[in-house]
Amino acid sequence: MKITLRYEEAATEDLHLTLRLTLPQKYLNGTNKEVVKLFVDHYNKKNAEKSSPLSTDDLHLKIVGGDHLDNEERVRESLKAGDECYLLGKDSEGSKAKSEQAEGYKAAPVCTPVEKKAVKNADGKLRCKNFGCQKLFDPDGPPQECQ
Repeated sequence: MKITLRYEEAATEDLHLTLRLTLPQKYLNGTNKEVVKLFVDHYNKKNAEKSSPLSTDDLHLKIVGGDHLDNEERVRESLKAGDECYLLGKDSEGSKAKSEQAEGYKAAPVCTPVEKKAVKNADGKLRCKNFGCQKLFDPDGPPQECQ
């Protein structure tokens, strides 16, 4: 199973780390905490002199666009091939916050469409968006053929 782990909670960008892993069978049957430990060991070895070492107990996994994962859950049950996960600290919303939430349905957020404004150059002309054309034209003028 291939997964991607991202750690972006460091103070500076040079301490951020993205690690793409192929998990062997040993980790698939283990807990998420073992995957976090694998990442933490690699991170601490790579950034030994740059920063203070990370602790396995202070981090948990969160699937991108999904749920926070409990460290005691089995990898096979909580992750699937190709998942991208963030490593987050305990102070972020995690499994504790999940249990405190009220049961029931949540209302979908109301979104307002954002209208994109066309970018005009100094002469008031627009650039054609057709693939490979990129020709400038007057939006109020007669239609022109693309290249």
